Amino acid sequence: MNAPSASRPDTNDDTEVRRPGRPRDARVDLAVVEAALFELIENGYAGLSMDKVATRAGVSKASIYRRWASREDLILHAWRSMGPHKDHTIDTGSLRGDLYAMVDQYACDLGENHMKSLLPQLVAAVHQSPRLKELFNAFVHEQLEPLRIIYQRAQDRGEVRADVNIDIAHKLVTSTVFFSLLMEGELLPPDDLRTSVDLVLHGIVDPTYTPRS
Repeated sequence: MNAPSASRPDTNDDTEVRRPGRPRDARVDLAVVEAALFELIENGYAGLSMDKVATRAGVSKASIYRRWASREDLILHAWRSMGPHKDHTIDTGSLRGDLYAMVDQYACDLGENHMKSLLPQLVAAVHQSPRLKELFNAFVHEQLEPLRIIYQRAQDRGEVRADVNIDIAHKLVTSTVFFSLLMEGELLPPDDLRTSVDLVLHGIVDPTYTPRS
């Protein structure tokens, strides 16, 4: 597999001595992230090196280290570039509506990149590097926070039973999404994702709840 070449910068653009205040070349960032993703997919964490990433991206290794202190930091940045970009403003007025909008966003974001090839390598990587595991756990918490807020808001308005553990409940839908990607190599179809939402709601919604008009 060859790394995309459209965003590959001219090596001279970034390896020359930069003048004070000169803005960082975004093309280098993109080329390095793309190269890191391809290296991770093809060779795994153990086979990923800054030398290989630099060669594939067409930049100097020094250019990479000016941006990321270690390969773990680079991997985390690459993961962020591919992770679901959740809309923090989702608020349809109902938990079902919010979760439908969220899983639709998952289907759009995760269906358009290399996540199904990358996820197994990332799972393996966090078990090989304590530092990457620490960074990854913080990233997962960051990614799940908008979803936790959605559940907490529903519980505050009485839609979710008061005895439901929000910290567990908000992970149920995402667990379905990533289990499918990891074990089956494919994202569930949108209708199946919505069905998983309905199954979760059946277990946590207060049957006496009446939406306010």
